Amino acid sequence: MRHTTRRIALFFCMTFSLAVLTFVATAQAQTFSVLYTLGGINNGIFPNNGLISDSHGNLYGTASGGIDNCGGGTCGVIFKLSRRGSVWIYSVLYYFTGLSDGVNVMAPLTIGPDGTLYGTTSRGGNDSCFNGCGTVFRLTPPPNVCPTVSCEWRKTTLYEFTGGADGQYPMCQLMFDAAGNIYGTAFTAATNNPYHGSVFELTPSGGGWTFNVLYDFLGGTSGLPSSGVVFDRQGNLWGYQAYGGAENCGSPQIGELCGSIYKLSPSPSGWTETNEFALPPPLEGDRAEIWWPIRPAISTALSITPAQPAAAASFSSLRQTVNSI
Repeated sequence: MRHTTRRIALFFCMTFSLAVLTFVATAQAQTFSVLYTLGGINNGIFPNNGLISDSHGNLYGTASGGIDNCGGGTCGVIFKLSRRGSVWIYSVLYYFTGLSDGVNVMAPLTIGPDGTLYGTTSRGGNDSCFNGCGTVFRLTPPPNVCPTVSCEWRKTTLYEFTGGADGQYPMCQLMFDAAGNIYGTAFTAATNNPYHGSVFELTPSGGGWTFNVLYDFLGGTSGLPSSGVVFDRQGNLWGYQAYGGAENCGSPQIGELCGSIYKLSPSPSGWTETNEFALPPPLEGDRAEIWWPIRPAISTALSITPAQPAAAASFSSLRQTVNSI
């Protein structure tokens, strides 16, 4: 059995800046601007999960920090950046309060069809797992107009993972279909080897949500989903997984697989997985760690890319880019 070791890099500092690359005229002409500098742990630090934008140009994101009541670490915050003239105003929409509330947001938020925010916490919620099995949540604005920029939004937990057949540790961005169903991935699933992961669906039902596992990864070259999923126009789901691909993309001692882009195709009997694009090994003479910065970029692209007429074609440029490194 192959065990994949994930590297976690911890960076400690007191401030963190949000920045943006503004593209003007040509792809080569770029202007770098700092939008806001986070200045203290109570208001959030380490906004590592990316930003999303609403139709009014407001930005939303998540960060560590906030209340120190989460198993030895801070619980996390959800924030908003609103533009007032040339200035960006930072406000915390929600402070996570403890393990029962959900902690450790590791994915970008998603704006749902109703205009509210949806997301996942990789920990917290049901205590069947160490520090909680993870949650799916919704964040809605106050019912009345807020007189200041600091009014807290209301969080509703849509689902708590139990660490059983439903899996655990949802770490990636959610996606909606046209009917308002939510799709996501869990990093581990218990119906097979718990390290392999799953793809799940949440369907609105009677004022609540019904949870369903669509697919359990099988192990070997199938498993550890490391992005959300997106639909193509044929109804197939696409995502990125850490299993699959060439060998030797971890450290020389680990010999980790390079990862692959997979497709799940629906059928009357369930979903069928195929590896559509296996990441190649590093070029001869390069260090094995060359793929570590590449894989998160693929994960992010898969989480935010809209449905394409032919999803396979959307990865042709990716193949050229990867092969040219």
